[in-house]
Amino acid sequence: MVAETKQNGSTGAAAAAASASAKKKKSRKPAPAAFVDTSKYDNFCKDNNLPITVQFNPKKGRHAVAAQDLEVGTIVCNERATSLVISTPGTSDYCHHCVQPLKKAALLGHQVSCGKCGKATYCSAQCQKTDAPRHAFECPIVPKLAEIAGKHELNVDLLRLILSLITRRALEQKRERLAAKGAEFKDEPGPPVGPFFCVEDLPVHRDAFDKTWLKAVTGAAKSFQEILPAELATSEDDIIDYACRINSNAHSLSDEEGVTSDTAFGLFPVGSLFFRHSCAPNCHFVGGYGILTYRTSRPIKAGEELFVSHVELFQSRDIRKGELKVTKHITCHCSRCDVPMRKSVDRFLDGVLCRDCGTGVYLSEKYLSAEEAEKLAEAKGSNKKGKKKSATAAVTEEGEAKEEGAEDAAPVPKAHCDVCGHGIPQREVDGLRQTSLEQFREIFRFSIQPNQRNNYAQVANMFSRFLLMFGRGGKILHPWNAVLHNARLTLLTALTQLGDNAGALGVGKETLDVWEKSKVVPGARQEYVDLLLAIADTLEKLAKAKAGSAPEGGAAQKKKVGSAAATEALARSLSREAKEYYRRALEVGKQALGEDHKKVAEIKKKLKI
Repeated sequence: MVAETKQNGSTGAAAAAASASAKKKKSRKPAPAAFVDTSKYDNFCKDNNLPITVQFNPKKGRHAVAAQDLEVGTIVCNERATSLVISTPGTSDYCHHCVQPLKKAALLGHQVSCGKCGKATYCSAQCQKTDAPRHAFECPIVPKLAEIAGKHELNVDLLRLILSLITRRALEQKRERLAAKGAEFKDEPGPPVGPFFCVEDLPVHRDAFDKTWLKAVTGAAKSFQEILPAELATSEDDIIDYACRINSNAHSLSDEEGVTSDTAFGLFPVGSLFFRHSCAPNCHFVGGYGILTYRTSRPIKAGEELFVSHVELFQSRDIRKGELKVTKHITCHCSRCDVPMRKSVDRFLDGVLCRDCGTGVYLSEKYLSAEEAEKLAEAKGSNKKGKKKSATAAVTEEGEAKEEGAEDAAPVPKAHCDVCGHGIPQREVDGLRQTSLEQFREIFRFSIQPNQRNNYAQVANMFSRFLLMFGRGGKILHPWNAVLHNARLTLLTALTQLGDNAGALGVGKETLDVWEKSKVVPGARQEYVDLLLAIADTLEKLAKAKAGSAPEGGAAQKKKVGSAAATEALARSLSREAKEYYRRALEVGKQALGEDHKKVAEIKKKLKI
C-alpha cells in the first residue's frame, strides 16, 4: 500500500535521485532572521482561497496557522509543481505534463511526442499544447543533460529538475513583463503553480552537503551555463542553490495506482515553506497528476499551527530524527519527539518485552534510572532478590562470583522494565534490537531481488517465521515494534499475491489493530484507506469462495443441506463484514483524499453507490 505521494519520507527518494552521493555533515546554522514580511504569502493565500495565515517568528520561522476552525479533510493548500520531471526510467511511460500513464493513450492513438528532441511524451495533444511554452525553452537543452550528468557523476534527473526551475523562472518573468503592458492570461484550470519567490525563499543549507557532491554540482553548473541560451542565463551560484533546494525539498511521486514509486519528482515550494514538520502531524499531503494537495487529518481550531510529516510515522524516535537530520537538515523538537520516552508511544516502536512481567518494555538508564526502576519493582511487589552473597564473595552483573578484595569491575549499563522495574544488561536489549533488524533487512532484501519478486510463497514463509520468532510466539519484541509492523505489511502483500485470503485477513486486521490502539498513524490518511480497502477486498474474496463452494441442490446434495446452509450463512456474514469495511474506507477516503478522487470512486462502485 503505497500512497500516491509518499507521506512519510516523501523527500527521501527524490533526494536520492538528486544525488546518490549527497551526505550529511556538520552544518553551520545561520543566525535566525529577526523579521520576515509575510504579506506576499498572505496575498497568495487570499488569491487562492486558502483557509490559512502565514506567520513568522525567529524561533519557528515561517509557519502556517488555521485562519478559521477547520473540519477533518479540509484542503489547506493545493499546489501544482513549480518543477516537475518524469523519472528517467519512466520517460516513455507517463505523460510529461499530467503524469498519467500512457498505456491507455497509446491504445487509443492519443499519445504524442516532441518531434524535435524526442524526449517529451504526452497523453494527448491538449497536454502537449498546455506544456508547449515550457518545453519550447527546454527542448534543445534536455538531450545535452545526460552527457553533463555522466561527466560529473550526478543523477540526470537532478539536472532536469534544475532546468525545469530555470524555465519556470523565465516563464514567470516573461509573464510579468507582458502583464505590465496590460496583457491578460488564461491560467490552466486547477491549482496554481507555486510562485517562484517561494522557491527563492526555501533554505539552501549548502554547508550541510558533502563536499564531494558540492564539487560535482559546481562542475556541472559550469557545464550547464555553457548550454543555456540568453533568456535562461543563470549564475553558477544560483544553479548550485537550486540543486541544494531540490535535494532537500523535492517530492517523489508514485503512479495513480500507488504501485510504482518514484514515477516523477517535483518541487512544491509553497507547502515546503508554509508547513513545518511534526512526527505528530495534523495535516497530510497526497499527490496526483503533478499536484500536491494538503488536507487536515483531524479537526483544527483557528490559530492552531498546521503540521505535516516528512518521514514514516511508524518508526523509532532515533530513526526519525536521523532521517530528518540527513534529508531536511533539522533537529526535530515536535510534540511527539519532546515527550519523555517513558511516557511516549515511541518506547514501544523499538520496544523489547520484559522477560519478567511480559507487558512492559526495557528502557535504558538514560530514560529510566535504576532508582526509578527499584521503586517500580517495589510497587509491583517484584523486587526479586538475587542469590544471597557469602561473606567472601560478591556477584558481578554477569552473575559470576569474585573473591572479596578483588578490584571492582566497571558497572555494566542496564535497561529496566517500565512496568515492573526488572533489569537486564543494556547490551542484551541492543543486541535483540539489532538482531531483529538485521534479520528483517536480510529477508526484505531477498524479497526485492529481481529473481525473487514473484516468489511470494518463500517470502511469506520467511516473514511468517520471523514474526513467530520475534513476535507472536517468541514474544521478544513489543507488538507495536516498528520491525514487526514492517514485517506484517510485507507479509500482507505476499499473502495477497498468493491468494491466501484467510492469512491476509488475519495480518491485515492485526495491522489495523496496532494502528488504532497506538494512534501513531492519524485516522484520516491514505494509509488507512488502503488498509481498510485491502481488508474489505479480502473479505469479499472469502465470501465469494464460500458462496461458490455451497451445494446448489439435487437429490445427492440434499443430505448436505445443513452443511450448505452453514456455508451460505458464513458467506453472507463475510459479505456483510466486507461492506462494513468498504463503508469505513469510503468515509476515511472522502476525508483523506476528497470526493473526486479515483480511489473514492472505486469504493463507491464496490458499494454500488
